[in-house]
Amino acid sequence: MSSEPDTRPLRRAGAYEIVGFLGRGGVADVHLARDTTGHKVALKLVRPRAPDDSAPFIREGQERMIIEARAVAAIESSERRAVVRVGRLDGGGMFIAMEHLSGMTLREALDTNGWLAPRIVIRIAIAIARGIGAAHARGIVHPRSQAEQHHGRATAEDDYTIKIIDFGIAKFLDGSSALTRVGTIPGTPQYLAPELCRGDPFDHRADLYSLGVLLHHASVGGYPIEGTPERESSRSTSAAR
Repeated sequence: MSSEPDTRPLRRAGAYEIVGFLGRGGVADVHLARDTTGHKVALKLVRPRAPDDSAPFIREGQERMIIEARAVAAIESSERRAVVRVGRLDGGGMFIAMEHLSGMTLREALDTNGWLAPRIVIRIAIAIARGIGAAHARGIVHPRSQAEQHHGRATAEDDYTIKIIDFGIAKFLDGSSALTRVGTIPGTPQYLAPELCRGDPFDHRADLYSLGVLLHHASVGGYPIEGTPERESSRSTSAAR
């Protein structure tokens, strides 16, 4: 039985026809869609919830969409996934039409291979550093640089492209953020800097910490700190700093 959500109630979003399902995030589903010219996009929609808790959930999802659109528009880098359009559904919800990427996420690559060749890890490091560097230059912190948030594609025998695909929880250092509750950043705890685990204020250094964990994971197939609860991981990494 398929675990994909039923998209029959919503077959269109603005000018886009929904033709397939691509994946699921913390507050949104991503669908394959095409416009009137046949051009394919990845369409992000806030996932419906039960009536008793739908309002806060949908509000947070829409806030994340706005933050993501602002962040991507501000960042001048080919290493971030482009946003094609932001629009509203007939029922009042929001959607983001994004660049449709072929290939796989780094999480999928690591699940398949366990670890990656050094030459690919180096290319990944350079690309992600450029992308988050461009974000930092605009006062934006990611701040969750984990394997699911990066999409790679082999373009030739010795070439590999990488894009940062999710700025939904980005923080603008001017104070704008879709993180409405302290300590609620979704994701794998091992990737998060200690200050994020504690719910403390953070800045661009949190991105560098996550990038280091990601490169370690890609190089050896495991985390620098394995099998510890979130709070214990925070204390251990704080002591190691």
